[in-house]
Amino acid sequence: MIIKTFGALMVLGSCSLVGFSYGGRYVRRVGQLRQLISALQLMQSEIGFTATPMLEVLPRLKAVARPPVTELFTQFEYGLEAGKGLTAAEAWNEALTVIKGRLDLLEADCEILERFGSGLSSGGRDEQLKSLQLAQQQLAYQEREAAEERLKYERLYKTMGVLVGLALVLVFV
Repeated sequence: MIIKTFGALMVLGSCSLVGFSYGGRYVRRVGQLRQLISALQLMQSEIGFTATPMLEVLPRLKAVARPPVTELFTQFEYGLEAGKGLTAAEAWNEALTVIKGRLDLLEADCEILERFGSGLSSGGRDEQLKSLQLAQQQLAYQEREAAEERLKYERLYKTMGVLVGLALVLVFV
């Protein structure tokens, strides 16, 4: 009897954990998009108003974000400083490639970031500022969509995890 109870609790707990994990991805995506938008706004301010060089802006960007978003800026900084001769666009896309699997972003979100990275090396300061503004607008749209999806699906996945766990317990008991 103790073994059956323990097994039932393990099955219920495992299924619930999976449901909460999937539901949590929606919450994390919204948070990561907000962090990216804030970081890009700060980057735009620093480049636009004070003409701060990119390598001096990056430590400030890491301060406004949390992992794994900070890792994107850390990798970007490493790519610029490493002496590989990478352009800003190449360093950004390399950083994005390295960190993409740890972010809870959709492919559409990553494509916006890739397009933003492509604009980092082309043109002057005005072009960079336009690229920053465009990326912010696109990410803000994605963030609104992600918030709506979160409202729809977060609770669904959490509830389904618990219900599937209960169903399995009932089938096996």
